[in-house]
Amino acid sequence: MAKIKKNKILLYNSINRPVFASHSHPDPINLGLLALSSVLKKNGYQVKLIPNIDSKKTLEYLKKELKGTLLVGVSCMTGDPINNGIKFSRAVKLIDPKIPICWGGFHPTLDYENTIKNEFVDYVIRGQGENVILELVKSIENNKSKLSEIKGLVYKKKDKIKVNCLREIEPIDNFPFFDYELYYDCYKIEPVDEIIYCSSRGCPFECTFCSVSTFYHRRYLFYSKERFFQDTDKIVKRYNPKSIFFWDDNFFTSPQRSKEFLKNYLKNGYHFKWYAFARCDLFSKEDKDFLRLLKKCNCVRLLFGAESGSKRILKYIKKHIEIEDIINSCKNVSKYGIVPDYTFISGFPTETLDDLAKTLKIIKKIIKINKNSGVRLFSFNISPGIPILADCLKLGITYPKSLEEWAKFEYHSFIAPWISKKHREMVKILVWITSFASLSTAPTHRNLIINMLLKLIHKDAYFRLTRDFYFLAFEWKLLYFFYKRHYSRME
Repeated sequence: MAKIKKNKILLYNSINRPVFASHSHPDPINLGLLALSSVLKKNGYQVKLIPNIDSKKTLEYLKKELKGTLLVGVSCMTGDPINNGIKFSRAVKLIDPKIPICWGGFHPTLDYENTIKNEFVDYVIRGQGENVILELVKSIENNKSKLSEIKGLVYKKKDKIKVNCLREIEPIDNFPFFDYELYYDCYKIEPVDEIIYCSSRGCPFECTFCSVSTFYHRRYLFYSKERFFQDTDKIVKRYNPKSIFFWDDNFFTSPQRSKEFLKNYLKNGYHFKWYAFARCDLFSKEDKDFLRLLKKCNCVRLLFGAESGSKRILKYIKKHIEIEDIINSCKNVSKYGIVPDYTFISGFPTETLDDLAKTLKIIKKIIKINKNSGVRLFSFNISPGIPILADCLKLGITYPKSLEEWAKFEYHSFIAPWISKKHREMVKILVWITSFASLSTAPTHRNLIINMLLKLIHKDAYFRLTRDFYFLAFEWKLLYFFYKRHYSRME
């Protein structure tokens, strides 16, 4: 009987399914996996995406798909995704221990030492993974020959860990169009209401709490305008989405490139709505012509990382924006009918309750300017490689010695130990209150009864936030408890 040629690669996005998962997007889209898939398929490999493990049905599907599989790839970020990725990898090894498993993404890149030590991980990809995974599968096909020559690869050989040199960062124009079919075939989604796209990678700024600049060594890589426009046209013609979410860390880093995109939008007669990430300082001054053009081109929302209402904290984290930039960006964007959406963080090293009070003051100002503004506050969290980590270690955090230890550093239950008890309790409550306070960003559900309950929770959140009323906030403590319990069951 002829031996079956293995040419299938299974990919898995380890981000846990949200509590209030969207009907159209039950699991988050991972553009990194779509990028890997497009390269692998272009070179003749079959690629399948495995849904998040949450049922016996998914495990049965995994058993079926593992037949003829050459390699399993897991994409992972710090926190809960680690537990989910380990759970998935364990399931793969229980079904067939001979199938190699490779981890990649932000966390494995920046903490490859702990990742490769895990018993369920055979390979780790550091940095850009497109050509690394392609060379890896070809090497496995040839009985693991030339593993030592694959730049960006970490692997095990006779119980020893081998770390190859990093691969040079490549221009992203070299890589093919994202393989959206990988995702939509997996979840049988049709038609596509919203699509996520990224026209660049990396970030030129130096925020000390962010892993993006560390991952890309503060490099900012972007598609040429020709490639960007070709991709946009492919998306429109193939999927005709109602909206596009530009997932670039900062879509407006190059004002000239942004204006060229808007001109191209009008030239092609596009109708899709869109939204993107932006910096407050870039919208602090009212550029009337540009803002009118944004509105004309159906930009409906801009997402800003404001981080703090404390001038001292903004300077400490090297955000390079002023308090006035936050307020002015809200006024300017709102004036032209575009919804501003802000995220804040509390719990940075050296942060005090007074700093948190200043953040809340800014949040209330934003809501007063535009009641539809998005405002969310997250608890500060650490990840490997971030510049601020050195200060966190001085203040009592012990650097994790295993992949599993990194799993506890996620936003829904990690609260920085250096802030006061009162500060911690406030953060736990505010993380939830702010996530429901704006009707434009509050969670929704397709079940009408649950959706009615969520709207009541929104009203409660809005009342508490706008009136500084946090006394006896038992409902939010209860929600925090059940949310933690939800994710602990998934470990």
